[in-house]
Amino acid sequence: MRHFLKLSLLLALLAAGPERARGFALNGPYKTWQLATLGYQLVGDIGGPQNVSEAYRWNVPVVTYAFDQSFIFFFGSNGMAAVDSAMSYINAVTNANEIVLDDFPLQTRQRNFLAHDAGLLDVKSFAMSAVLGELGLAAPERWVWVIRERFPAGAFTNYLVNKYNFDPYSWQPSSYVNGTLYPYTIQDPVLNDPLNAAYADAVETYPNVGLSLAVAGGVEGKSSLGTGDFFTGLTRDDVGALRFLLNTNLVFVETLIPGVTGYTNTNNVIAGWIPWLGGSNTAASYSNSYWYSNLVASQTNVGTTNATNFYVATGLRPGVGKIQMQNVTPQFDSLIGSNFTAFTNVYYETVLITNKLLQQKMQRVITAPDILFTAEDLPINNFGTLPVLIQRTAATTWINNDGMNGSTVTGGPGLVAGPIRISYNSRLPYYFVSLPTILEEDLVTGGTWATFDQSTNAPILYPQYMQLSLEDIMRMARVGPYAP
Repeated sequence: MRHFLKLSLLLALLAAGPERARGFALNGPYKTWQLATLGYQLVGDIGGPQNVSEAYRWNVPVVTYAFDQSFIFFFGSNGMAAVDSAMSYINAVTNANEIVLDDFPLQTRQRNFLAHDAGLLDVKSFAMSAVLGELGLAAPERWVWVIRERFPAGAFTNYLVNKYNFDPYSWQPSSYVNGTLYPYTIQDPVLNDPLNAAYADAVETYPNVGLSLAVAGGVEGKSSLGTGDFFTGLTRDDVGALRFLLNTNLVFVETLIPGVTGYTNTNNVIAGWIPWLGGSNTAASYSNSYWYSNLVASQTNVGTTNATNFYVATGLRPGVGKIQMQNVTPQFDSLIGSNFTAFTNVYYETVLITNKLLQQKMQRVITAPDILFTAEDLPINNFGTLPVLIQRTAATTWINNDGMNGSTVTGGPGLVAGPIRISYNSRLPYYFVSLPTILEEDLVTGGTWATFDQSTNAPILYPQYMQLSLEDIMRMARVGPYAP
């Protein structure tokens, strides 16, 4: 009987294994120990991995984005539609408290082999990955293992290694991403990285899993998105990260991001607090009403000096539940792509202060988009000869609420806040050649922006004003006597 119980327990653990085979990573400002020599701050990075207690997130329900004139000129309506399609996958994710992770696939990355052979890069997929990074997500496959410290000791070198990949249910460190186990090896220096100067890293190794990678890692320092690759949606562990960050059970002491105040009604009176009419905290008694004894006494913790209509500026805030990406490009002047017309979003939020749960009506005056998509002539990378494909605003501008959460020695938690710029390289298409070559026609296409999917439809190529075809791309790669 004892042997049977042991066998049953083993089988139960094995059966439960896949349920724990998941993980997510979090983005945030670099910590002092996250050095370029240890695999951080690589080309394409905006920040470093964070612990679950140091998470950075948006605490407003609507994040706005727009396209400037450089993007519109280079990509046109098709390029804007591609980015809108990318945002639709984020908007389709339900409230974090209601997410069922098993409803999402382990793999959404596919390859269009015609686009791969032609060196095409998918605009939509790059946008999906870039924006997830600006929502607080990082590449989970890359941060399963990290080097915390390196200690040379004579003929040997010792390494302190940590995990920065977490299970979305237990919040425990996880060695899995989308069902795949990631062991590691120390490489010092890392080999075959033409984009960065020499560095050491705990390099995740895994079996041949094909294209099964999280969307969040598509444009980080070790980009998983290559020519011909595209995402068909968010993976299970991408959604797991959103579930963690936005869940109402994750509560941090937070400020308000710039532009957010208590709602002002038509009489220009701030009407922030709404009594919570549940449990013992009812408005029936003045002594237990939010309009009286539960007012915040300190003026440093309110957003207005109005003596009778306070709103809480700093308090314990749960996750907002769901993020909606809103295209506000029409707020730009249609002729010159500038002169943004400000507008106001009104929403309700919940905040906990002095052990009282409050619901506040808030307003956010938006004078510029949170995320601006541009097309720019980006530089060559820091080490090597390849152009930077996409560039994002670094997380150094995010708001660190570390001190008000009971500690001043960690890197967070904090808030993501704009303005954020996501720039596509307008230098594309580019071509790559390595000398000495056998023939002049050995020069190959390195990258061209495009929109494509798994269908047999011809890809849409950019810049849109050139009206390029696949034949044009292949022909332009020929030089010298082989040129048309």
